[in-house]
Amino acid sequence: MDILFIGGVFPKDKEKQIFNDSKGNVQFAANALQWNIIRGLDKCNDTNINILNSTFIGSYPKNYKEVIIKSYKWHHAEGAEDNNIGFINIDGIKHLSRARRLSTFIKKWAKTDNLKQKVIVAYSVHTPFLYATKKAKDINPDIITCLIVPDLPQYMKIGESPGKIYSFFKSIDCKIINSLLKYIDSYVLLTKYMAEVLNIKEKPYIVMEGIVNKKESLQSCVDPMTSSKIKSILYTGTLNKKYGISTLLEAFSLIKNDNYRLWICGEGEATDDIIKMSALDPRIKFFGRVNRDKALQLQNKSTIVINPRNPEEEFTKFSFPSKNMEYLLSGRPTIAYKLLGIPDEYEKYIFFIDKNTVQGMAEKIVEVCEKSSQELFIFGKKAQKYVLEEKNNIKQARRIIKMLEEIRS
Repeated sequence: MDILFIGGVFPKDKEKQIFNDSKGNVQFAANALQWNIIRGLDKCNDTNINILNSTFIGSYPKNYKEVIIKSYKWHHAEGAEDNNIGFINIDGIKHLSRARRLSTFIKKWAKTDNLKQKVIVAYSVHTPFLYATKKAKDINPDIITCLIVPDLPQYMKIGESPGKIYSFFKSIDCKIINSLLKYIDSYVLLTKYMAEVLNIKEKPYIVMEGIVNKKESLQSCVDPMTSSKIKSILYTGTLNKKYGISTLLEAFSLIKNDNYRLWICGEGEATDDIIKMSALDPRIKFFGRVNRDKALQLQNKSTIVINPRNPEEEFTKFSFPSKNMEYLLSGRPTIAYKLLGIPDEYEKYIFFIDKNTVQGMAEKIVEVCEKSSQELFIFGKKAQKYVLEEKNNIKQARRIIKMLEEIRS
């Protein structure tokens, strides 16, 4: 198949620049997920896929330093022809600029004669990507399209106060998205609950709650746990209150043992609260915004990793946090809530918090941290082995390819 992946990855030689030019959170999780899918499809397809890219970055001037993003060609693998599509990086113009530039390129691709079946795999329910897909289908209706849905558009501003203007334009955007979904032939969903909201009906889909790359586990093979009395709890990610960071801070304050440490990485609305609490409690260390390599290093040094996102919010039905998959891959024992979007099979590999209260979280942290180093090591390695064998990018990509081949037949 001639597969064109439409997404917003960070080209490897641009990652440092993107991190330095970003002023807010950097979409490391989305970037890692996309690269895992791309590498898996490369291995499972008869040739390397091509990438049509429009990098996921914040808007100028609040969240990014550059206003004009330039187009250029690059190659993520031998034989691949990748194109980074430039755009005007200003809210309100950004979507339109992206859609126009992406459509110009994709119409040429759709017209190109090729004996192989043409396939578009688009990442995320992003209007410019869907619009470009429509333009390709208008020219060549035989193109097979697949949409990977990591998030639903109505839940992409969790923890923020969007305001009336944003909400108005978002409602228009959602109507446009719904009209464009008819050009999608198949789906890859994060949770089974997404199918009903997207009104997929009879179209084929698979549920793929996460995907890992075996190569990233190599740096997690050494057991960092020692007989040290220090118990370090690590959280990495967006610091929005709806993601449970405030609950984690309160829970940690209930733990009076001086041997406990709370490490926090990230940026968001709770940053000021974390800075204040770390000033009052020297056991709390705030690292701020860190790159992915630093986050992985801290995971390897921690006693446990934690995701405090609670199951009460409606959006958790449609959520399997990529953070959980990254934590499991690290080999560190993971503490989290049992969200509706998390399949029951993970009960063997995550220490789920029993009570949705501050006290309940504190009790679970102590319960897990007081287990022996050997027991924690075995538990973490069992979880790591599971995701490496069952959720690796090759196995997950084969599922996508199989679905696409069944559509073609």
